[in-house]
Amino acid sequence: MADETRIYRLIPLTPVHFGTGAVLNPEEYALDGVHLVRLDARAILRRMNGDGRAKYESLLDRGDLKAAQELIQKFWVFLGKQDTKDADKLVRHRSFLGEGSREELRSMVERPERNGAVNALPRNPHTGCVTIPGTGIKGALRTAITNWFAESPDGQKRVRSRMDEEGRRWNGQAMEEAALQYTRREMERDPLRLVHVSDGEWPADCVRVDQGRLRKLGADPGSEVGVQVHAERLLSRADGEEMPESRITIRLETKSRIVATNAQLFPAVVTWKMMKEAADYFFLTRLKKELDTFQWLARGSERWAPATVEANQMILRVGRWCHFDSLSVNVFREGENHRTHEKLTETGATRMSCDLATGGEAPYGWVLLDMVP
Repeated sequence: MADETRIYRLIPLTPVHFGTGAVLNPEEYALDGVHLVRLDARAILRRMNGDGRAKYESLLDRGDLKAAQELIQKFWVFLGKQDTKDADKLVRHRSFLGEGSREELRSMVERPERNGAVNALPRNPHTGCVTIPGTGIKGALRTAITNWFAESPDGQKRVRSRMDEEGRRWNGQAMEEAALQYTRREMERDPLRLVHVSDGEWPADCVRVDQGRLRKLGADPGSEVGVQVHAERLLSRADGEEMPESRITIRLETKSRIVATNAQLFPAVVTWKMMKEAADYFFLTRLKKELDTFQWLARGSERWAPATVEANQMILRVGRWCHFDSLSVNVFREGENHRTHEKLTETGATRMSCDLATGGEAPYGWVLLDMVP
């Protein structure tokens, strides 16, 4: 097949967290100076004698996470004094601890009402490297491409007609189907079926653990709503650090047997040119609006936020905490605050921000795909 594959270097502009629902609990890690050390608790327990394992299980049963963590840590430290290489075998990976998370996590394990959990990135269990899910990249492309078709005059007619069929009840899947001209009963007509995005790999030592805070519009620099998280995240350009080499591939089936023998199968045709224009139009507009609205996040953004995107690049927003406006199309954006039942505005009234290595904060999720010649 003569399908075209392009290789892109993935550059996180701001902190990125790909969430799987997995968390690191206090009994699974140790705080070693400026690092969070992910311990292989099972391997450590296997090295303990029967009394040690029984004590550990008893502490967990009582909910004494602090003591359970200390038991694991002390045994690991004891092994390290005997043989550093032996102790290193019981470490899955290390992540640099941002100052805010460092202090908070140290206090959290001593407070039973706060469990000290850290949102974990997906990792290769053998190397510790982070897996960048191709599905996350493709999901962002799908949003931008859906928006591209939905905003066209014909697309707006199709979507409004479908909404009438749905009784004006908002249905995101129905909107997407109308915009891209396929249905779930005919998945073979989904134009994104012809777009394939590989997983990528991110070095284990280019990860930080930092605080994320949900802030709302109000008194500068924004007031906290009260939600606070600690999460592993990719090092980013906003941190002022040199980016590692991390690549993904995107393959577009343009001359495959499916396309060649079914000219009418895909009424909505995806091309490289359209994909690029759709991504830049949707996400660059969202980025500018975000920085205009949440001005405390705009401080220092000249280090990382592009005013324009080069012809061989695409800007996307991926991962967790991307917010509603980056996940829904422009003309047909619908939704409401589940607590106040107020309609969501173009950008919403809150943003999750992440502490940076250089001080200050930045929003989550902005990445640049830079095509490799």
